[in-house]
Amino acid sequence: MTESTKSDNWSSERTIPELMACDRRRRIIWCLAIADGWTLTIRQLASHIAALEEDAIPVEMSREDVTQLNTNLKRYHVSPLEKTDIITADGDTLQPGPRFFEVLPIVRIGEESEFNRQRSDDSG
Repeated sequence: MTESTKSDNWSSERTIPELMACDRRRRIIWCLAIADGWTLTIRQLASHIAALEEDAIPVEMSREDVTQLNTNLKRYHVSPLEKTDIITADGDTLQPGPRFFEVLPIVRIGEESEFNRQRSDDSG
């Protein structure tokens, strides 16, 4: 099954753990949770996620990297989260959906574990 086919088949019957198995989807939730006003554009989100993945700060990311990730997020990650009511999208603006707070505790635990692992890798 191709990645585009996978993204088209998401429905509310899918389980939260199955949806949250993807790092980028967890990072979307995490970034929305810490965003001012719980709202981000897809471009802002792409900038933050690219920086997380490259261990950089958003302003250091190349325009090309952010544009590629922006396209990837739209094509494969935003749609499943929107179809399952975890986020809502109004054009390119994302915000929490009705089921957002169901997944936030799962994502938070994962992100804190990742953060702590990276800190221990950096200090050792």
